[in-house]
Amino acid sequence: KGGGREGEQGEFVRLQAELAALNGAIGKAESGQLSGQLSADQVQGIKNAVSVAWADVHRLGEEKAEAAERFERAQREAEGEARAMEAMESSLFGVAADLGRLALVYRAQGRPAEAVPLFVSAIAMYEHTLGPTHPQVAKDLANLGNALCDLSRHAEAEPLYRRALEIDRAALGEQHPEVAMDLSNLGISKRAQGRLAEAASIFGQALGIMHEAVGPGDPEALIIAKNLATTQAAIDAGSGGGEEKAPPHLERKPSFARRRAGVDKARLTRASEGGSARNSERED
Repeated sequence: KGGGREGEQGEFVRLQAELAALNGAIGKAESGQLSGQLSADQVQGIKNAVSVAWADVHRLGEEKAEAAERFERAQREAEGEARAMEAMESSLFGVAADLGRLALVYRAQGRPAEAVPLFVSAIAMYEHTLGPTHPQVAKDLANLGNALCDLSRHAEAEPLYRRALEIDRAALGEQHPEVAMDLSNLGISKRAQGRLAEAASIFGQALGIMHEAVGPGDPEALIIAKNLATTQAAIDAGSGGGEEKAPPHLERKPSFARRRAGVDKARLTRASEGGSARNSERED
């Protein structure tokens, strides 16, 4: 588009130069300076050429004005479409948040089967509006995994916890408490599938992060420590085969220690913007 406008401008300048030259020739012919050099027909031809040049100048001027008007109209339409898209995405984000909150209510009421499709829909909407690697997506991936664990579908929950872990690691860093919570969820799913050694290793990683980030007295750190202890006790007792009963659920809330340390700032900001709260920790 820029090249087209520059081409039109160049042609406009060229025609103006030709017009000036023709006008000069006509003036000389009419004043007698070219007497004996130009015939009457030649002078008339020059006048005709001037008329054509003037017509071209006016045409280009009109085309230039029309092009400017079309450009402004297209710009206004693009701005209107952008505003409409922003409003639609904002509305979609609000719907996703509402679905997530309703799903959490269903889980709290012992209705995880009804919560699962709501979490799935919320995740799809967040992926569309925020992108597939946004921490809000990780939050509801963990929530969906929890609902599946409520239904003893631990193998299906495991890849969801892994994806949430990958997103949070990339977005928040390896040593963030949310990463520890994702690890803890993953450990719980493995423990429920009877993979105790793997679970104990993962609980150990999660506990190390929590001790470093918020201290051993944080309520969630204590939960992870308890899960590690009971898992290790099961290993020591020689129980390892078969699927275990899923641990009971405990709704997770940011601890006072974490809020004071400021390490949960990103999550608290998202929650205040309307995202569904993560309900992601379970204890034995």
